[in-house]
Amino acid sequence: MADHPARLLDDVAHQRVRLGILAIVASRGRVGFTTLRDTLGQPDSGLSRHLRVLETNGLVAIDKVIEDRHPKTWVTLTDAGWTTLNAELSALRELISSISSDSVDVARAATMFAILLGDRPKSGASRLTHSSDLVISDVPAGFSLLRDDAIDHNFALPDGVAEWDGYRALALALRSHDLRGGHQRSWLRHDDAGQRESGVYVMAVELGSDAAPLAILDTFAPSTAPLPQIPDVRGYLLAGTGNFAATSVYWLAVGRYLACVTTQGNQSITTELGMTTAIAQHRLLEQLEANP
Repeated sequence: MADHPARLLDDVAHQRVRLGILAIVASRGRVGFTTLRDTLGQPDSGLSRHLRVLETNGLVAIDKVIEDRHPKTWVTLTDAGWTTLNAELSALRELISSISSDSVDVARAATMFAILLGDRPKSGASRLTHSSDLVISDVPAGFSLLRDDAIDHNFALPDGVAEWDGYRALALALRSHDLRGGHQRSWLRHDDAGQRESGVYVMAVELGSDAAPLAILDTFAPSTAPLPQIPDVRGYLLAGTGNFAATSVYWLAVGRYLACVTTQGNQSITTELGMTTAIAQHRLLEQLEANP
């Protein structure tokens, strides 16, 4: 009997911070200590401890030098580090594939239900001056703005928003691909009785390379709701939750940008609104990619 994919995971590399270190260094070639610390949201002592583990096991090389009269610590991957990281990613892909498509789709969709996390737009300055340009701004007919938040490089949740199922996994995936920041907007429409009738949530982030969004898409299950108008997309139509009868989720990649469009409501509204919103968001990212 073949080993379950979980048994193929490496105990050293699989730890959250250490896997993040390996992924970030792999994407950049050589990374400074402070960049790793800030990207992964670690204190100096915590990052140092994880780097020692990786160095002891021969997965990274650490070079301490003096540059411009200041000490600098550089981290690079060794050949063993590259081998271990590739094996770890392969094991993770096998693990994801071993889960039924329906289970994966539901887990993925759950990470995107930020439209349910608040009741009014956030106030205050954006954490990234340009981030709002990443997401479509046109309010769908009959909808009102629910939330409007910047996304920082740690994928930190806005004040007052609790973690949802799958948040940590999504945050790690984005950080591991050198998350630069992004934005999220959501809109709601209420019926005559004041009940939530349908919702739209759009998130777009900028990652460290053109390969990163496609690498994340490659970990997803095959589309159950294809969208032929968009080349690099994963689409899913799922049973809804709460007041919503159906949920559609579209993940799409354009250059270094990754976006997710989630719509909820009755099935006909959800299907049409999800497709039109995903196409509009894709068009915006194409324009940004063409005119950075």
